[in-house]
Amino acid sequence: MAIKSDENKWVSEYRLKKADGEYATVVDKGFVLKDEKGNALKLIGSLNDITLKKEAERERENLIKELIISNNELKQFSHITTHNLRAPLTNLISICSLLNTDTISDPKILKLINGFKTSTHHLNETLNDLIGILIIKENTNLTIVENDLGVVLDKVRSSISMFIEKKGASIEADFSEAKTITFNTPYLESVFLNLLTNALKYAAPNRAPLIKIKTSKKADGSVCLVFSDNGIGMNMKTVKDKIFGLYQKFHSNSDGKGIGLYLIHSEITAMGGTIEVDSEVNVGTTFTITFKA
Repeated sequence: MAIKSDENKWVSEYRLKKADGEYATVVDKGFVLKDEKGNALKLIGSLNDITLKKEAERERENLIKELIISNNELKQFSHITTHNLRAPLTNLISICSLLNTDTISDPKILKLINGFKTSTHHLNETLNDLIGILIIKENTNLTIVENDLGVVLDKVRSSISMFIEKKGASIEADFSEAKTITFNTPYLESVFLNLLTNALKYAAPNRAPLIKIKTSKKADGSVCLVFSDNGIGMNMKTVKDKIFGLYQKFHSNSDGKGIGLYLIHSEITAMGGTIEVDSEVNVGTTFTITFKA
């Protein structure tokens, strides 16, 4: 014990039987005052009842176990659902491609067939979106490389060059403070693609889109990538808690599906980064992405 050893303090945790017959978990802490020769002069201690704390810890552990089980069951359900839907959906797509409406004159039948084709197409897109999300959520062994931001931007800009030209958009990039980012390349390209196309989709009708992309370095070595546009913007009081949600749409005049921001949020957070947004109606929107050092 602390009295006879070189130690001068102790901490012990045990259960005590109380006067009413119930047990309490307590933590016993003490301190020994000793003279110059090491002889004990005085004991100072306290006995604290931590029963409620222990019960809360046990409940928390049980809840975590239940959540892990539920999460695994949901993942399994998602895999089974997406897998089992793929085969019949592929058959429906094949049927749609074989349908020939040239000889059909009844407008009601034509409308039904076109509606069937449209619904099948949308269902296929939704299933592909969900599969993509599952891959992002479960992929923990991602290839991380150093990416040249100028190269990534050029590749993405080239892939949507017609869209940029149609909108008459200008893109100004300044990567002077941080020219590279260590990240998963497909995820980074997805971030650029979704943020650029969003800026084009939600451009203001009375002015040409101007998209500015800039990097900066923080004191801790992390890199910030900022996308800003002069589009129609959003009311942050209304959308702040929903903006990165799945299938959230905030503008009725767009053909967006409400999945792009959810995807890039998942991609960025999966890699340990963060993304924030600030927006003002009729002024524009700014996304700030922070990549960990």
